[in-house]
Amino acid sequence: SDGQTLGKPVLLGPPEAVLGTVEEFFCELDKVPGGLSVLYKLFKDDYLIGDYSAYTGEPAKFLILVKHTHDGRFICEASGQNNTEVTPSFSDPKRFKVIEKAEAARITSEPDSEALWEGESVTLQCSVISGTYLSYEWQLNDSLVVHRYNRSRGQLTIQRLSTSDSGVYSCLASNHFNGSLYSTSTTALVVRVKEPVGGAVSMKIFRTVEHDFEIMSVWLQCSVERGTVPHYYWFLNNTLLKNPGLFHFVLRPDDSVLAFILDPQSTGIYHCEAANAFNNVTRVQSPKRLISKEGNCVGPVSV
Repeated sequence: SDGQTLGKPVLLGPPEAVLGTVEEFFCELDKVPGGLSVLYKLFKDDYLIGDYSAYTGEPAKFLILVKHTHDGRFICEASGQNNTEVTPSFSDPKRFKVIEKAEAARITSEPDSEALWEGESVTLQCSVISGTYLSYEWQLNDSLVVHRYNRSRGQLTIQRLSTSDSGVYSCLASNHFNGSLYSTSTTALVVRVKEPVGGAVSMKIFRTVEHDFEIMSVWLQCSVERGTVPHYYWFLNNTLLKNPGLFHFVLRPDDSVLAFILDPQSTGIYHCEAANAFNNVTRVQSPKRLISKEGNCVGPVSV
């Protein structure tokens, strides 16, 4: 047997297994030179898993309690038992996947899902306590999301949010083994996309009239065409009216209604402005209206 080169051994075993199970791997040579005892070694990514001495030409058998560290590439080496004159040979590598069942998924949001504005971006991350080789499925209000995402990464990024992206998000993380499906669903995450103020601002006018048809009091109501959380500001002759005032008051919580007794002090040109309640940056303005007791009229103003 001295000076001989062995043929290529064949490594047999499952392509994947569930974490914690016991699996069998076999390694054998098609032809063993007569009288040669063969030493088989099983490696995982250059780390020795085990060895087996075959004295009668039988295949090597390796029993493995599957651990996370076994995920990777297996290879078998065949050499002469206590015989350095025999040149070792190696099997083709065999990929082995360790399947851990998906458990306890949850969703996190960056930035916070309660503080999102139209046009901003958000990344939702679906994380699991345990699980390997997972596939992820995202749902919005129990329907598949329309945005594209990588099913193997567990991450959903929406680059430009719109109000249609608001709703209840959930994630299903799953993997499978030998025809069995293992899955875990997250608890729901509510995403609220706020729409900034925009569009037209209107100002409705309501009044109380005495028996002589004289206007006594006026209620003004301001509304903006778009905006999830608007806040309103009132102006008389381009001066901001603070609340409460000498002759007026503003109804909370969004200050959308202004009420006042109509007298010479309150006569003038009114308008309202709408702004985002959280940042007060963008403002849109209503048309201006002249409200006068002397003229007993409520009319538009050309500015």
